[in-house]
Amino acid sequence: MPQPDHISNLGVTTRSELDEDIQQVFVKCVDKLGYVPNVLAAYSFRPQCLRNFMSIYNEIMLSPSGLSKLEREMVAVVVSSANRCYYCLAVHGAAGRRLSNDPSWERCSR
Repeated sequence: MPQPDHISNLGVTTRSELDEDIQQVFVKCVDKLGYVPNVLAAYSFRPQCLRNFMSIYNEIMLSPSGLSKLEREMVAVVVSSANRCYYCLAVHGAAGRRLSNDPSWERCSR
């Protein structure tokens, strides 16, 4: 399902209004995912909050640890479910399915 063009009635900052470092992140998202995730676009009103969010995310999901990327996504699915955050559940569930290359993983993550 394609992403909607809007996030809220407030709209979002246009890319040309964003700081250069955030513009580069958005370009990378489009190159890798085909779109800018709504959670990042929504943070575009508060650039420093977006940087802080990305820093925390990168530390948790990408820094060296004893967990594989798939295991981290599995933990994120459980946390998203406990938090009742459908957006995060959908995003991390999709990432887990992609990383696992196992269609049965989808049934296990519900």
